[in-house]
Amino acid sequence: PEEVGESVLAEGLARFAASLPAAAVAAGPRGLLAYGVWQARKAPPAAEAADEDAAAEGETADTPEAAVDRPWAAEDVEGYLRNLLVHAGRALIRSRRLRRLANATVAFPLAGRAPAGSPWRFLTLRGGTVVDRGWTKDLAAAKGAQSGAPLGADGSAYDRVRVLATELLRIEGALIL
Repeated sequence: PEEVGESVLAEGLARFAASLPAAAVAAGPRGLLAYGVWQARKAPPAAEAADEDAAAEGETADTPEAAVDRPWAAEDVEGYLRNLLVHAGRALIRSRRLRRLANATVAFPLAGRAPAGSPWRFLTLRGGTVVDRGWTKDLAAAKGAQSGAPLGADGSAYDRVRVLATELLRIEGALIL
């Protein structure tokens, strides 16, 4: 809808605020984000993938489809705000994963689960850049120090870490050391 009346927005916001746990509201923005993370973790993985696909296409999967052809009601506003909170929780979870991966050593077998004693491929990242790579049979020896530069605003480093995170999800037996 192009316009939503102030009274509908106010009622939807009031309903949304009333549905939140008092502790999350009392803790301020951090409490709300923590509640959003908790809600995001309760959501099924398929819903997360659908939300990410819609966001990548510039769409909002959270908009009630029936509300597109009719004026929004307070329930629509409340649902939209709830979905925004869950989306923010998912974004926070993803940013934490990427930040952790930007300064980590990852190891993976080449063909699924490796038999005992088989070599593992490892990559060591610092600030999102691969600084060491190789093969090892001793995963403890491949583990590097976990400190390093933050991921920062370097677009190419962000893309490398994002693609690596996606690929690691597809590799059976991959480990972040």
